[in-house]
Amino acid sequence: MICEESGGRVTDIKNVFSLFGMGEAKRIEQIKNAEDGSLYDVWRVTSNGAEFVLKKAKGKEKAIYRSFFPRAVSGVPRCFGSVSAFGCDYLLLSFLRGEGLLRLDRDSARAAIDALADIQNEFWGDTLHSDDGVTFEKAYGSCEDRGKYLYDSALEKCHARYLELYSTIPRTLCHGDMLPFNVLYDGERAYIVDWEQAGILPYPVSFARLIAHCFQGEDEFFYMTDADKEFAIGYYYERFVKEKGVDEREYRRTLEYFIFYEYCEWVMLGNKYEDSDKARFDKYFALAKALAEKLNNE
Repeated sequence: MICEESGGRVTDIKNVFSLFGMGEAKRIEQIKNAEDGSLYDVWRVTSNGAEFVLKKAKGKEKAIYRSFFPRAVSGVPRCFGSVSAFGCDYLLLSFLRGEGLLRLDRDSARAAIDALADIQNEFWGDTLHSDDGVTFEKAYGSCEDRGKYLYDSALEKCHARYLELYSTIPRTLCHGDMLPFNVLYDGERAYIVDWEQAGILPYPVSFARLIAHCFQGEDEFFYMTDADKEFAIGYYYERFVKEKGVDEREYRRTLEYFIFYEYCEWVMLGNKYEDSDKARFDKYFALAKALAEKLNNE
């Protein structure tokens, strides 16, 4: 199995796998992006009857596994180690059965929240790892940058309040890109993958991203009924946030600001890059505008 790295250099994935001392790779399958079918720098490897995931590490992913998950953790792929080869770092992870959550229902949402809550409980209020992974300062800078391309007074006002909340609410370990396809569900348990954007950040970051882009409509890429979304919002509070002493009304209002920020992603992309997908821009602008007006009037 051959993959082409950036710059056109060809890497023999079998040789990379052999560096981990797990035997000879008998079968290698490159993983595809569920959204557009493009190939990830991720391979499913079978060796001596066992299955692994070999992944080219991105960003601070190697350091994140070393800092936050030095041992096996429920809801996270086990990391067997890393090697450097061909100018890149590679991780060897446990292979997990399951599919990405393109369609969320109550059972899969509950499993995803259980996995997230267990992780976030362990790192609630953590200061030891605040400089590991994506730092708060870097994440806050990205949040500020999004506000520069909203080009609407209502959105800008709401975004300013979002930044205030972002700076003041409790922090824990957050997966910075917890879109539904970064959660694998096997019918019983959920596992969160691709941790390269993780860090000690405001607690709603992961959950808001999980549900914000799920909509009720058969043509939606991430599908979730409104009733199941409301269930998930309540379950995350009862399962995790409530025990931290956060009032439910405060939690729900804070979550709305974080969902608003998620909507603004496509507003920013459309304005900054003149995104040709006008239908998606119009959809998210309308969602952001409606939520901003609600929050601004409270």
